[in-house]
Amino acid sequence: MPNRMGYRRVPLEQRDIVLIKRDILSYFKSNPNAADSVEGITNFWLARTRVNYTQESVREALEQLINEGEVVASSNPSGTLIYSKKN
Repeated sequence: MPNRMGYRRVPLEQRDIVLIKRDILSYFKSNPNAADSVEGITNFWLARTRVNYTQESVREALEQLINEGEVVASSNPSGTLIYSKKN
């Protein structure tokens, strides 16, 4: 529902997803050949933002980026999904 200024309120969790997506894409801009797991992205890439995002939120952001054609996922030999920037 729009507020008094006519803007729609975005649920906090969805705002987090938007911020996580922005931070992941920013990391890829600085490190175009980077690739990592959800755990690595959460604990290392996003640690510099000083915001404690959950792995579930990061996973959701990555899934959205895959659906938007920005990111690809592939499995490593142990079966862990590794995310990287789509070329």
